[in-house]
Formats: sequence, structure tokens, C-alpha cells
Amino acid sequence: MPDKVLVYSRFPKAQLIRFGERYELLNAAGKRLDEAFPVAELADVSAMITAGGTPLRGDAMDMLPKLGAIVCYGTGYDG
Repeated sequence: MPDKVLVYSRFPKAQLIRFGERYELLNAAGKRLDEAFPVAELADVSAMITAGGTPLRGDAMDMLPKLGAIVCYGTGYDG
């Protein structure tokens, strides 16, 4: 079973297709996690991909107990 990866920011469809070839994706598309998914669905997320422009608050990270990596696609560290 592929790793479950949360796509936190908005990404082009072509990138999502490529990511989805290797991972099980949960696409939040820039929405708050509690609005996009039931908390139980987030429990097994092992990594998150973001573009950095969407801030990730501590309460959102608390919903991701198995999160092992945050990958920021692009440059900068503002979000």
C-alpha cells in the first residue's frame, strides 16, 4: 500500500497526476484540513507537500500524528 501524502497547497493537475503515481494523495487544495477531511482520514498521513504560501498552524499539525516529512515545493520559507 503506498504512503498517504497530504497535498496542502494548490498544485497543477499534471503535478498531482505525477505525485499520484507513487503515493495515495489527499488533496486539500489549500483548504483548512478540518474542512477538507474527517480527522480519522488524516491519521495515517506520513508526508505533506506544500508550496509554502499556505500557512500550516499548530492545530492542523496536531491532526497529523504520523507526519514524518513536510516537503515545500518551490523557494522561500514564508508559510
